[in-house]
This record gives sequence, C-alpha cells and structure tokens, in this order.
Amino acid sequence: MSSFFTGIIHAAFFSLISVYATLAKFTLVETSILLFIATIAGVIGQGPIGYFSDTFDRRKVIVITTFGSSFLAFISILTSNDPIQNIYYMDEFSFRKIIFFIAVGLYSSLCLPLFSLNLAHTNDFVPKSKFVAAGGGLQFIFGVGAISGPILCSVFMEWFGLNGLFIFLIIAHAIIGGFGLYRMKVRNTVENPDSTFTPVPATITPAGLELDPDTPATLDENPVNETVKT
Repeated sequence: MSSFFTGIIHAAFFSLISVYATLAKFTLVETSILLFIATIAGVIGQGPIGYFSDTFDRRKVIVITTFGSSFLAFISILTSNDPIQNIYYMDEFSFRKIIFFIAVGLYSSLCLPLFSLNLAHTNDFVPKSKFVAAGGGLQFIFGVGAISGPILCSVFMEWFGLNGLFIFLIIAHAIIGGFGLYRMKVRNTVENPDSTFTPVPATITPAGLELDPDTPATLDENPVNETVKT
C-alpha cells in the first residue's frame, strides 16, 4: 500500500512541480531553484530519516514522515495569495515565496525517503536470500503507482487550480499514514533475526565479512528462516 502511493506521490510531485511553477508565473531562475531545493533536500533527508528508522519502529517513522509531509504540503498552500487556486502572480521574489521554497524543501526531505523506508520495513520480514526479490516486487508496485500519479494529480489541478497539486499530495500521504496506523493496531512489531545489521568499515575486505557470525556461507543457507517457517 505504501509503495503504491509513494509511486503516485513521487511521480506526481516531480512531474508537475515544474508545471506548477510555470503556471504560477515563476521566472526560469526561480523554477530552477525550486527544483534544485526539492532534489537536494530529498537527498539530505535520507540520512536522518534512515537513522531514526533503524532506531525506532519503522512503521512509526513512516507514519510520522508521511503526516509531516501532509502538513508541509498544507503550509505550501497557505503561503499562496489564494489558498485554493491562484498563487504568486507577481514577478518579484517575495518573502512569501521564500517560505514556499522552504516548505517545499522540507516536504521533499520527508517525502523522498519513503520508498527506502518501505523497502527497509519489508526486509524486516523476509530472509536475506529474498531481499532482491522483495525489492523488485516493491519497485514494480512503485512503478504502477508512478504511472497513474501524474494523471490523477492533473485532474485535481483542473478541479482546484494550481494548488490542486498539494491537495492531491495531502490526500495520498493521509492514506499512507492512516493505513500505517491501522497496521500498527493489527500487528505488533516483530524482530526478524535474519534481518540484522552489523556495522562495518567502508574498507572491509571479503575476508572481513566472513567474521560476521550472522553471515552464512552462501545466501541460500538460512537455518533461521527454516525455523520460522516451521
């Protein structure tokens, strides 16, 4: 569920944010700055969010991240002259537009790590030998959502004007967050003994990896997984 709507969100945001800026009378430089901020903020957000996901329940991190994204998308709407439709029909770089850029940057820093969180959460419940297959499945689901994202979002922009982009993003994030809260009530957190993390230096050699007691001789050796299945 989260990977599907993450695909919708990412495709809609990066496909239509430039259209949004163009229709909102942004200059070419302002549009370029907006896209730069959205991209670099998403990269920076990977680190701290990844740290928190390794420290706390990943579902809690997913829920907090996605509801935080909804809040920042709402702030982006409030920084417009018209909260629903028209925004920034001016050429000067106003203070309100600076707040808009900050809100979009913070939104991107929370939004872009979502797929990584989905993948990490999935890997918590599958053996190491299935990591690649699980990642491929999530990527396929993400792609299906990405196909429909820009089309659905464009409908919202037709209905609500330019800020229909952020209204659409708020709804999509709310669905992920709501489903995450539901799953937290249905199933408790379960530690997967086959999905442990051992910190190693960047310069470690293949011989050094063999010193990890959790590393099997081959990826197919998975006695823990067989025990779980039994």
